[in-house]
Amino acid sequence: MPALNLDYRTATRTLDWRKLNKIEDPREVIARHDWKIEEPQLNWLEGVPLGNGDMASMYFGAPNRMMWLINKGDLWDHRVPGGDSNLPQVPFRQISNWIAEKDWKSINKIEERGKNLTPRHYLSFQPAAWVILEPIGESSFSNYKQSHSMLTGEVTTNWTSDFMASPLAPTKYELQTFLAADQNVLRIRIEADRPLRNIRARLLRPHLQHLPDPIFRHRGTLLELQYTFPDNLFYVVGLESDIPSRLGSQDNSEASIIFDDLDDTSLEVRVVVACSETTSSPEDRVRATLNVEKPQRYRGAIRRNQQAMEKYWYRSGFS
Repeated sequence: MPALNLDYRTATRTLDWRKLNKIEDPREVIARHDWKIEEPQLNWLEGVPLGNGDMASMYFGAPNRMMWLINKGDLWDHRVPGGDSNLPQVPFRQISNWIAEKDWKSINKIEERGKNLTPRHYLSFQPAAWVILEPIGESSFSNYKQSHSMLTGEVTTNWTSDFMASPLAPTKYELQTFLAADQNVLRIRIEADRPLRNIRARLLRPHLQHLPDPIFRHRGTLLELQYTFPDNLFYVVGLESDIPSRLGSQDNSEASIIFDDLDDTSLEVRVVVACSETTSSPEDRVRATLNVEKPQRYRGAIRRNQQAMEKYWYRSGFS
């Protein structure tokens, strides 16, 4: 027998392999704990403030399941009175436990239930609508600032421009988009510090992903409101996306309304979309209504407009 036991079998038996398995490669440790340097990529949403339900992940898909569930507003939705939430009745802590336990079966099950649904009860996480401002011609845009209130869900856009102001001087504009209480109404409020002549707002469909289903599901890819509103009038105008609109563009992929004159420094627009279930294809029955609510003095114009509307709106089975 040699004095030193150099046999590899007995040598290995004296080592504790459980302890050896816990020794990690130092390169892996450094890679796991070191700072990750990421060069920021400039993308099309640069500078847009994103809330909890951010438009980017709603449009491009969330980066992982956890963010998808958080974006669904599932933090508090399981407490909805009456249990009539359209989201799965699962508390958020349960979801994070499932993620920690890698219980993909349960997570898949509630993902299937909530796939095409969005939170209605807690609106403030969802921006009402982002607004894209397009400089036209040689007009100058400056001091552009867009903010989203988590409390009310309003998106407020402030900017200064000399576009279409009555004297061609820089005018401060404030544009607010917010949802009314019944969720089907998107309100746009525009204020300026001098009388407006003409302003154009364009709402792109990706920015309205969270609105209820019948809204903007028809063939039109964008709803363009182009307006110069008369003072002291109340208008109800139907926008058709399938037939050419008499009031605006002839292209059925967009609809626009043009009015003549505006001498007020603020206006409010309501876009109401209702869907009638009476026809076989609900696509043909989608309507949008534009209400400009002002002090009503000239009843004649209201009556004339209602007669013009009657063919499309009042006979279509909903009012």
